Amino acid sequence: MSIRKRTEQFYDSETGKFYNFDNVSFYKDYEVSFGDKSVSEFSRQISKAVTRNDINYSFNIAADRRTISRLINFVVSSGKSTSIETIKQASYTLKRDPYAYLNEVASNSKKENCTMINKEFVKILNVIVDTHFYNYDSNGNACGKEYYCKQVDKISKQIYDLFWDDEYTRKVLLQLCDDLKVIISYSSMPGTPDYWEEINPKIRYFDPVYYFIENEPELYKEICANPSKKAIFRFIPSEKDIQKQREYFVKYNEMKNKNVDITEEKLYKNELLETLNLIFHQYLVK
Repeated sequence: MSIRKRTEQFYDSETGKFYNFDNVSFYKDYEVSFGDKSVSEFSRQISKAVTRNDINYSFNIAADRRTISRLINFVVSSGKSTSIETIKQASYTLKRDPYAYLNEVASNSKKENCTMINKEFVKILNVIVDTHFYNYDSNGNACGKEYYCKQVDKISKQIYDLFWDDEYTRKVLLQLCDDLKVIISYSSMPGTPDYWEEINPKIRYFDPVYYFIENEPELYKEICANPSKKAIFRFIPSEKDIQKQREYFVKYNEMKNKNVDITEEKLYKNELLETLNLIFHQYLVK
């Protein structure tokens, strides 16, 4: 089998360094040792290896069969992602060295490090639809909010390691970590910090107030006329806002009518990604 070399970089919190994974060499050794055996057998061997008492290395809970299957798919270039912890466990099983297939990457520039952190943020925003607004984790378990908040905490650790001597950049990126946790905590649209809506007003187009304007106009007018009830809305859009929101969704309906694979949730996700991009350009890209 012809294996394409992977170029992704992996951050290791234990060493505070980035590594490239030599998936080609890994697969050759994997084939020699486990080529005629199942992924389940490799998973069992990993479980045995990482639970041994070793004075040099310690691991988290051993990767399960599904996780190892994703690793092998990643190795042969068809999988989308894996983790450095899984690579280290598999490498230790084959070579008794968790870094046997990891090559340290030379220190990056500030811009490269910011780009790397941005990619981690994008990964989390990209799954908002598939995880039903983070109610499920990557394996479909109903503990998504806790799981993705932990992923954000890992990114925070990377930020401290990379920007320990750059207070401004560190604070901007850590604020984005807090922002992501706000987004993860919501189970509906929109659910972002207020300043995201200021940077990208299109996020407001998904607010429930527009549902009342379009589908319950009389009830909307009644609510707006009553100061005590009016507070149920986060804001009252102007006529200009209403017109812009309608124009925005006209384009959405045109795409939908053309059988473009688009939903309101995907549209919302795209606006979150766009806002993240705007924040990076406004505060970090000089």
